[in-house]
Amino acid sequence: MSKRETCSVCTRPQTQCYCDSISVYENSLPTLLIRHIRESSHPFNTGRMAALTYKNFKLIESNDPNLHKVINDFINEYNPFLLFKTQSSLPISKEEINNHGAMIVLDGTWDKAKAILFANKELQKLTQLHLQESKKSIYKSIRKACSEDFLSTFEAITSVYEMQESRSLEEQIKPLKTIVEQQRKWSP
Repeated sequence: MSKRETCSVCTRPQTQCYCDSISVYENSLPTLLIRHIRESSHPFNTGRMAALTYKNFKLIESNDPNLHKVINDFINEYNPFLLFKTQSSLPISKEEINNHGAMIVLDGTWDKAKAILFANKELQKLTQLHLQESKKSIYKSIRKACSEDFLSTFEAITSVYEMQESRSLEEQIKPLKTIVEQQRKWSP
């Protein structure tokens, strides 16, 4: 049996490529996304969508041998906050975003994201901010989350940019809407 051809950009099967729905956006908040290695092969990886959609954006795998250097360089250049909800994290606000020069995001399931955080002391020292007003996730219908108010990585990043720039980025969410619609066609 032959393997389906995949898009070299979004890595989805050619028949389910979402590249035409991507509207590239020049975000003003530099962002570093640290993606858990197991997420890289996930067919619905929304971290990949964010990297394809936003320009001022860097994606690195959690097992990259240069990870600590990349994190330290990013921290030294930008003074970022970490978008991650913990018992000690603060609610995100436009003021808090602007107090920092950039954002670091962890991409993976809750347990995978925690593993990245616990493996990197430099991330643990950052100010941790969390989204408090959660939009309803459109992604939840195709991938399980451990909480009702969790957003996909792509949705969370977009929410931060919307807050910081005081504008809707609905156009940028189209790739996610595209794969959700594709999957709904196959769902019972």
